[in-house]
Amino acid sequence: MKTNLLILLSVLLFACKSHVKTLVAEDFYSEIQTNNGQVIDVRTPEEFKEGFIEGAVNINFNADNFTTQISNVPKDETIYLYCLKGVRSENAAKKLNSLGYKNIISLKGGIEAWQAAKLPLVMPENITKTNKPALKKYRTTEFDSIIKGKKLVFVDFNATWCGPCKAMQPYVDKIKDTREKEVTVLSIDTDANPELAARYKINQIPAIYLFKKGKTLYNEVGGKDEIALNELVDKYK
Repeated sequence: MKTNLLILLSVLLFACKSHVKTLVAEDFYSEIQTNNGQVIDVRTPEEFKEGFIEGAVNINFNADNFTTQISNVPKDETIYLYCLKGVRSENAAKKLNSLGYKNIISLKGGIEAWQAAKLPLVMPENITKTNKPALKKYRTTEFDSIIKGKKLVFVDFNATWCGPCKAMQPYVDKIKDTREKEVTVLSIDTDANPELAARYKINQIPAIYLFKKGKTLYNEVGGKDEIALNELVDKYK
């Protein structure tokens, strides 16, 4: 009986193990400069526009779809969280820990502590329009016309806030630039194209679809490396 109780306690302790670490601003800055990972600003979009840490994506912790949006980030990836004062990021860290994320780092004191340490912020007024091209919006008739062609059409469903999407984007762009005779590449932002996202039931991103003559040849959710993407083109072109 005592042995069973000890085993149960060990299981419970393991299940409750925390993968959360809190760092002061200087150490947080050093971490994101030297290690790979996804920086996530859990403030509101309005707060985000007032200035953010370079490379951060905005996923509002108080939004109803926070869990859905964060699910696009792999659970084995290091997550760096911050907010205004550190409270929301700590709560978000606890949430991610309960969801099974393995390495979560929260900024102690939030952006206020970051600014007090005189660390750099990206300010919206310093971002020119040329650096932020408008997201392409496809009419359904336009999209249908493209995928009905004889050439292979590679569609990457993504979003600006999606870390894995950003990681895969250079490989998608390279295929678009170097293999244009073999394949037509479309990068479709799901927020800018909700009708297409709904049509193909895109609930997770990135999502890759391959079409030819109007038929879906392949579809899969999740990021891929350059080799895997080129292998897909070679297989279906």
